[in-house]
Amino acid sequence: MPLLLISGAPAPPGVDIRDTIGDALPALNAGAEADLIFWTFSELYEWSDEAAKRLARNTGGFVDRDATTTLSDSVPVYAMPARHVSTIHVSAGSTALKESTVDELEALDNDWPSTAADNPKRFLQDGDELRVYPQPNGATAGNLGHVFHRFPVTITSDASIAKVPVALRDYFTFYALAEARGKESKGAMPEVAQYARGMVELLEQVAREFWGGAQ
Repeated sequence: MPLLLISGAPAPPGVDIRDTIGDALPALNAGAEADLIFWTFSELYEWSDEAAKRLARNTGGFVDRDATTTLSDSVPVYAMPARHVSTIHVSAGSTALKESTVDELEALDNDWPSTAADNPKRFLQDGDELRVYPQPNGATAGNLGHVFHRFPVTITSDASIAKVPVALRDYFTFYALAEARGKESKGAMPEVAQYARGMVELLEQVAREFWGGAQ
């Protein structure tokens, strides 16, 4: 399955948000940053960053793998990788772990929070933490491997490249336009905002059909 971003694969050319903001300026009655009256460039970048995060939440394209966390003796709980959205696969060393719920673990083992073994077999998620079961003992070796959907790096004027296919360039333009024209101000144009939001949803639907979902 093709992905927007996956660690170890060639990086897509990306979309420069400076260009997508430039595409939106005429619809905001501006030819350049200095011509903006009701909005600021900072807001346009913030809305573009929101667009990237929304894309990460609603499509399955931003995938990464982290295997830098070492399993430690008697430590069952580990932090999720930075910018984690949802988990695809977890392994302990070379063993794939089965996702479980608290109810399942309680039915399996009355003393599950403190049970230890050479090799974890299951995992469960709790907010920003991941717990392995059984917890590692002194014989456990290896790292925790985590394949997951991830938020992209925050978009700013100093880091303006969104690592997505260029086909999604209009997604960012329409998102910024929708937020700008939907903002309460003398520059508000609800009809334009509604049209732009419709285009955002259409492009998002296409991306979701192609890459799947992140949840």
